[in-house]
Amino acid sequence: MKGLLGGCLNCTQCFIYATMLKNIILEITADKKARHIEPTHATSKEVYAKAISKGLSVAEVRNGLNELYLAGEIEVGDTLNDKYIRIL
Repeated sequence: MKGLLGGCLNCTQCFIYATMLKNIILEITADKKARHIEPTHATSKEVYAKAISKGLSVAEVRNGLNELYLAGEIEVGDTLNDKYIRIL
């Protein structure tokens, strides 16, 4: 079964990427809170940049975010210039 962005569902590898991405989103959010930056949500650009710097490919990031979204673990919405991602 394919997800919204072409990722697979129930794949162990996608689950690992999803877990890594969830931690990245939490890191970005915690950093913004610590520095008193509002809004504290992560943007897709920030998540992709941090994930790629940790060795994930664009496809792995997309599939991992797709898994998190379909599992109801993240909320995604529009900002003026990007998409925000928030852990639920």
